[in-house]
Amino acid sequence: MKKTIILNGKALEYVLTRKSVKNINLRIRPDGSVAVSASKLVPLAVIENFIQANSDRIISAVEKRGDKDTFSFKNGEKIAILGKERAVFISKGQKNSVELADDNIIVTATENADAKRIFESYLKQLCLDTVTPICREVYPYFQKYGIAFPQIKVKQMVSRWGSCHPAKGIVTFSSYLMCAPIRCAKYVVLHEFTHFLHANHSKDFYRELEKTAPDWKACKQILKQVKIR
Repeated sequence: MKKTIILNGKALEYVLTRKSVKNINLRIRPDGSVAVSASKLVPLAVIENFIQANSDRIISAVEKRGDKDTFSFKNGEKIAILGKERAVFISKGQKNSVELADDNIIVTATENADAKRIFESYLKQLCLDTVTPICREVYPYFQKYGIAFPQIKVKQMVSRWGSCHPAKGIVTFSSYLMCAPIRCAKYVVLHEFTHFLHANHSKDFYRELEKTAPDWKACKQILKQVKIR
């Protein structure tokens, strides 16, 4: 049966199978989905406590599996950058670089370099350069609640757009957020910062989010249409 649990402020769906096993077993399938098996005698609360205890490992594994299914990155492939679709153009050169020119993403790679890796590195840096000013822009609203400015990180994540670790003071964003319009990037920033006030997705969380991101529902729908694999 399918279940949903909140891990580090994000909803994670997993499949629970009841069978004759002594231990709670958890595995990440090749497609990034999560499967859990346990005896019928083990209460759901115990199973979910086990999942929570392994949350960092689970999330990391899910993201690594998902990373294998991103852009094929071939000449002519269409990839959106900040909401504008562009065609990939790969060429050989003396220096690795990425340039956005008109409707193209021009990737220059040296003889033995991987063009996709070059682009992924560019996307991560672009994300950091884009979301950091947005974080500083929205921070004053949250500062009044006594929240310290968090450490901003960017990772290749396909299972979620961002994550917040209130106890650690860290906010992490997916580099693929750069495939969405800038208004969506701001919504994700506000969404993650709101987790400093409400760790889960309760009604109070959404009431608070509504104050700073009244268009959050529209942005969420746009993000559902963003192609990153």
